[in-house]
Amino acid sequence: MNATTTTTEVAALSLTREALTTGCVRVTVAPDAAWLRVRELMGDSYHASYCYKIENVDGVLFLATWTEKTDKAGKASGRWVYTGVVNATTGELKLTKASAFPAHATRVRIADRVMRACFAGNGAKIAAAGWTVVAEKMA
Repeated sequence: MNATTTTTEVAALSLTREALTTGCVRVTVAPDAAWLRVRELMGDSYHASYCYKIENVDGVLFLATWTEKTDKAGKASGRWVYTGVVNATTGELKLTKASAFPAHATRVRIADRVMRACFAGNGAKIAAAGWTVVAEKMA
């Protein structure tokens, strides 16, 4: 996943509400191997990791998801796709008519759960469960 194409400088952040609501933040989530295996056995579609961008615009937290496509020649290209609005207090992800993904999409469910946990101060519990979450301030 190459979500750095539009980023010139990044700085690591803690997984707190305060850190995730300042300016423009990229959050990369990699589920643990057991979760990925269960998804595979269930026949669900999933990615090895998910990359999100939280952008604070006048107090509204917009969430975008990095998506990639590979053309017929095998060249990958990606872009940020609007996903929804993050509640600045609880971290709950609210989908709107403009949201690119339905509520049952894996990337939406992961974003909602991870944001809620981080906003509630439970970022360490995500790591304890074997998931990797990295937040970086985007320039």
